Amino acid sequence: MKKIQSLIGVLCVLTLCICMSGCNQTEKNEDKIGVGNPEEELAVSPYTSGETDEGITNLSDINMSLKKLDKDKKELIILLENTGEKTYRYGKYFEIEKKINGKWYQLVQNDKDSEDHGEVLESKNNIDLNYNIEQYYNSLTVGEYRIIIQLYYMKDEKDWDYKTYNVALEFNI
Repeated sequence: MKKIQSLIGVLCVLTLCICMSGCNQTEKNEDKIGVGNPEEELAVSPYTSGETDEGITNLSDINMSLKKLDKDKKELIILLENTGEKTYRYGKYFEIEKKINGKWYQLVQNDKDSEDHGEVLESKNNIDLNYNIEQYYNSLTVGEYRIIIQLYYMKDEKDWDYKTYNVALEFNI
């Protein structure tokens, strides 16, 4: 009888420990939000600090506009214009974030593309940036989004000390 009581006591203590560890885990995830699919938890944007977007740069000589978002939400084309005197570089990598309850959250990418930032956007020039959304993200639902790309500025082609800018374009589905 004592063995059964001891076993029950041990099981109660283990159950209590498991419940307590679950509570602690919830507290650590307070900067995440679940969207639709319970397995998909979205982290708060690393470009946002509180209510401001400190990590997003508005460059006066760079304009971004939505040129096309196809009806199946598979392809996104952005017109990137350089109206200034500087030449910028950029890569293929991009991120999409969704605004939920006034906060930006990073969408989870299916595949990461780590291509170099070797493309060039010359001064007084523009280019269409084509993004295959379906390749990197599951389907986008109705809501407010932003795409974030990185631009790099080097004073000299041989200069490894370059400045990185995160620029964003907001759009709705």
